[in-house]
Amino acid sequence: MNEEILIPKERKDSIVLVGITQEGSVEFIKVYGIGREIAVETLERYMNAEGLHPADFVLLEKGEENVKGKTVISVNTEEKLRLALAKLGLRMISNGVLYLEDVKKLYQVTLIRKELYNRVFRRSREKNSLFEETFGGIIEFFVSHGLSVLVENKGGLILENKVPKRVEILYEPSISEVAKKLRLGDSPIVVETKNAKKYAELEIPVVLKIPQLNRNLFKKILEKSLMRTLPEELLSVLPQEKLTLRNAQMIAKVYKLLVENGIDEKKALEMAVSLNTGYKMEV
Repeated sequence: MNEEILIPKERKDSIVLVGITQEGSVEFIKVYGIGREIAVETLERYMNAEGLHPADFVLLEKGEENVKGKTVISVNTEEKLRLALAKLGLRMISNGVLYLEDVKKLYQVTLIRKELYNRVFRRSREKNSLFEETFGGIIEFFVSHGLSVLVENKGGLILENKVPKRVEILYEPSISEVAKKLRLGDSPIVVETKNAKKYAELEIPVVLKIPQLNRNLFKKILEKSLMRTLPEELLSVLPQEKLTLRNAQMIAKVYKLLVENGIDEKKALEMAVSLNTGYKMEV
């Protein structure tokens, strides 16, 4: 029965997507199932059939995923995942094609081998990692226990990466909108704002204030994203309100785009910062 899970074929309740090395070692596993029990059972069957030990893997993610608009799940449809695995030197294979019919949501479980996790995703002891992990962990803890959170996000933490997909994030919503969501109480919400006092009259269980970054910490975060050292004077033109995690990500994206289009790295770095603060075109 377990060996059947390895045979590529048309499927109606689950699918296994795997990242393997050139030697055939399984380093990454993602299972989709039409429900949690089916996904977990499929994962167990696959690991047993391949002789894999759960203790050798780390759980990266689990939960419902929206598949509205898709008719099938296969290696060919999961292009972003395939490319991400390719960057890790892995080839993606599957045990067939999952036909969705009218299914709008699937339950997924994602595992990665510990050695690969430690190599690619290991936690840095630098302050920038601790900043994200500390506040992100607090938010995730409370919403996972059904409590709504108000986040005064002056540090520009990217909440989408820290909040479970099923939890709604409201950006600077009206007081009446938040009051209605809290009154309904169907599920916890996260309210993101730059001014927590605006919602003082509401009874929100958890209020978390994320401070702005200082210039030194912002520099470390941007250096980690760009994987290069930055001169001290380069960032001196950035005003205090731009020293956020989100803005560091934006500068890194502009820099990488410029380099990909043939701009010298040093010039691209200067341009990315200049564009972020207000680039003046010469005419």
